[in-house]
Amino acid sequence: QSFIHAHLNPTVDFDNQNDIDLLLLHRISGSNSLNYYQNTVINKVKDEVHSVHYDNQAFDVYSKIEFPIAPKQELCNSHLRVVGTCSGLICLADDILHYGYNFFIWNPAIRKLVTLPRPGVTFRTHGGYDASIGFGFDAMTNDYKVVRLVTLLEEDEQPTTTLAEVYSLATGTWSSPACVSPTCRIEMAASSAF
Repeated sequence: QSFIHAHLNPTVDFDNQNDIDLLLLHRISGSNSLNYYQNTVINKVKDEVHSVHYDNQAFDVYSKIEFPIAPKQELCNSHLRVVGTCSGLICLADDILHYGYNFFIWNPAIRKLVTLPRPGVTFRTHGGYDASIGFGFDAMTNDYKVVRLVTLLEEDEQPTTTLAEVYSLATGTWSSPACVSPTCRIEMAASSAF
């Protein structure tokens, strides 16, 4: 709740300017890159920079931001995939080209990060799967949520059941996986769920 409250009640003044919009930029450079479906994988990351810019004609830099995940050696990738953004919050996933269970909600304005617990559907619990993740705001409950759709695969890689699980930022928990109705199918590295 404090994470949501701090985000919805910003106290940054920006010299009393009206209607200030900020844009977060993330730049990565590496030895080479590979496009895999909707994801770009950068090998041997050399430099990674986050900066906040004023959204104006001059595109002034307001500040540089240190990314809050220090132990990058615990991540499977050298950089994270942006699942989606909502009202200045950014949902990130460490799931490029593999089964990943590191998900984060980051608020660069107040420089706080929430690490989501491991979801209910994993390779260990359900075997092979294809997944799609979405991020948004639920106005009915005044809560930010992550939706994860997972199509389970048979040993021959044929799809079977599709399950959905929802993470609530307010409660800090995932819902129990439930069958999706009507039936749908997530294929390979699907783009974000909406």
